Amino acid sequence: MDLLKVRLSELEQFCESPLFQGFSVKPVSPLRVKSYLNNPRAHQEDVVLYLFVENSQVIAFRTILPDMLVFQGETIFFGWYSGTWVKPENRGQKLSVRLLNEVRNDWGNRLLFTNYAQVSEHCYLETQAFHLLKERTGMRFYLYPDFNQIYKGRKSYHKLKFFLPFLSVAVRSVSLFKSLLFPTKTTPDSYLELPALDEECRNHLRRFPVTFFNRKEAEIDWIIQYPWVTPAQDAGFVYPFSYSDVDFSLKIVKIYENNRFAGFFIYTNVNAKMKIIYHFIDDDKINLMVNIVGLLAKQQHIEYLTVLDPALAYLFKQNANYFAFAKSYTSHVYSALPVANDTNLLIFDGDGDNCFT
Repeated sequence: MDLLKVRLSELEQFCESPLFQGFSVKPVSPLRVKSYLNNPRAHQEDVVLYLFVENSQVIAFRTILPDMLVFQGETIFFGWYSGTWVKPENRGQKLSVRLLNEVRNDWGNRLLFTNYAQVSEHCYLETQAFHLLKERTGMRFYLYPDFNQIYKGRKSYHKLKFFLPFLSVAVRSVSLFKSLLFPTKTTPDSYLELPALDEECRNHLRRFPVTFFNRKEAEIDWIIQYPWVTPAQDAGFVYPFSYSDVDFSLKIVKIYENNRFAGFFIYTNVNAKMKIIYHFIDDDKINLMVNIVGLLAKQQHIEYLTVLDPALAYLFKQNANYFAFAKSYTSHVYSALPVANDTNLLIFDGDGDNCFT
């Protein structure tokens, strides 16, 4: 078994190599390769891919997403844990832990993680290298859910599958009734959807206060131009975290109040599951965004909206009466860096690799 480490400067050539082409399971997708190569915060010497290879096949891999944060006026470059996989028959051999140790040796304490599976969280925290940087208890708001699809693959699915279609119909009926009873308080001239930043958005972004991960024009352009999700997976290309048959969109929405530009937000919609990944709006204009998101959610017939930002989730709960019901949804950001979250600095729902996944 061989350990391979691939730096950003080597990534493209490695993915064109006969070894990579012969892998039955790929450790990185073409979309992620393009994204990694165009990451404005990455350095050529950054190691972004770690893998164990046996008999010319991948048996475990881990990827790292380079990023940057601002703490007490200092710019700190670091890496996000962004994807880990072990071949089923090799699980239980601590391969993931061994790769984790290699990452820690190379990146030192410059590591963060969020958007994790429960098993991964346990593995990371067991190292005692990470502390809780931020707990964010938001909400998941259900509009027109298909619980059969939502629960498919979960352990409880077989026990519930008979009842799930009836539950879906009931919740959808409540949402429809509430949408008629509580019409969205907005008009078509209060917003404009765009596929990319225009100059007005760019100027607004330049004036916006510094946030914890401080993603500005270059980063937003990168996120929009190099997504990790596309409508269809390449036939014959097996990557464990690929989506197939996906209805995907990422849009910028400009907000207007009395015909004056009031800020913008960015949302994703993946198979009728909606997230607001960034919002660059003054606090007194947030309710405008809540109303517009409600209108878009109903127009696009979404299953649910996930809002991790607690303050934003509270506003949705208070004002978005058209959702059938909502439940708490908690996310954590863990850090190995000696930094503490400053409550005055914003963390967005798209920070980490959440903007891509």
